Amino acid sequence: MQLLKVRVKSITYLAQDILGYEFEGANGQTLPAFTAGSHIDLHVENVPMRSYSLCNRYVDSKTYRIAICKDINSRGGSIGYLNNLKAGQIIEISAPRNNFEFHGKQNEIVFIAGGIGITPILSMIETAQNLNWKLYYFARSEDKCAFAEYLGKTYPENVEIIFSDCVNKIPKRVDDVFNDHSKTAEFYCCGPGNMIEEFKKFHAEFPNTYYESFVAEHQVSTENSYTVELRKSNKFIEVVQGETLLDALLNNGCDVMNSCREGICGACETLVLEGEVDHRDSILTDDEKRQNKSMFPCCSSAKGKFLVLDL
Repeated sequence: MQLLKVRVKSITYLAQDILGYEFEGANGQTLPAFTAGSHIDLHVENVPMRSYSLCNRYVDSKTYRIAICKDINSRGGSIGYLNNLKAGQIIEISAPRNNFEFHGKQNEIVFIAGGIGITPILSMIETAQNLNWKLYYFARSEDKCAFAEYLGKTYPENVEIIFSDCVNKIPKRVDDVFNDHSKTAEFYCCGPGNMIEEFKKFHAEFPNTYYESFVAEHQVSTENSYTVELRKSNKFIEVVQGETLLDALLNNGCDVMNSCREGICGACETLVLEGEVDHRDSILTDDEKRQNKSMFPCCSSAKGKFLVLDL
């Protein structure tokens, strides 16, 4: 995996337990352009690799901006970065990848964000200035709501912020948002797992629905034993029960780009030539899974006893 060297240009307080980080090219180089909805992986010594959404618009500054929220259930990622990233520090990151593309083809655009899920949505908002859009931003409380002041002042007519600790009225829900908009609108959602599950219930009735989850939606598939043919390499690999396909590939000298190992980031996407896949990723749509054209070996496996990959 090719990594980019960047400098931590600035660190900003955004909300309680949330800091914003801006990166620039470490040696003055221009960083690769990205589109709204993209994310990068951070690679910092002694800190587990994590992916973070870019929350700015590239053309404005040619820099990358992310926000990191302290996770009380952190396994060392968010806390590690919050404690160790310093202004001026040189680190390595992946080039931007986009699994949450913004389309902007309909006359009505609806954004739904939950907590730190505002980050990719913010990048989309900055891109959608000439479109008819509305943001519903769900947060626990005002002091935990990143970018609230900026959004309220910059887009007062387009933004509705809903706090779950509000005692004066019943807070709006995800289903209320759908009830307030047409079936032809484009809906984009990023937030915690329970919000994503509610959002997905409306896909059949509202076809233009897109979402990104920052936690894995499925358990990694390791229940099956099977044979994998690597067509380009002219190799056959045996994957045993309890082993991920990615680990089997790496252990047999196959250089597969990988990052999250949970089917979230999309780094290891691999073309499937033959065989049915047990898809466990949080990226492909149901239609894409049925088409069976690609898979993510970090979390998915063969349903049967044989699989052919374009490797």
